[in-house]
Amino acid sequence: MVEHIKDFQKLNIRANDIPQEHRIDAFIRILKDNIQHEVQTLTSSISPNIEKVLDTHSKVQAMEDHIEHQQQVLQLLKYNLTLAQNKMKQ
Repeated sequence: MVEHIKDFQKLNIRANDIPQEHRIDAFIRILKDNIQHEVQTLTSSISPNIEKVLDTHSKVQAMEDHIEHQQQVLQLLKYNLTLAQNKMKQ
């Protein structure tokens, strides 16, 4: 279940052109029947709150992914700078 949620969150970030309600429906349809029924029951009463949480979480996740990518780029730049400095010393 946790893995399914993580996969959905990643997809949710990329699929922002698809209406939120369709994304939630797709998430629920993939669940096992017994869990699906429970989630549908819960979401019918708290659906607006779920949409807000998913949207906020998606934005936070997108920012975290961006920061992680920037850190990787920075590490690569530092590595290349060190290589260039070592070549200049020789």
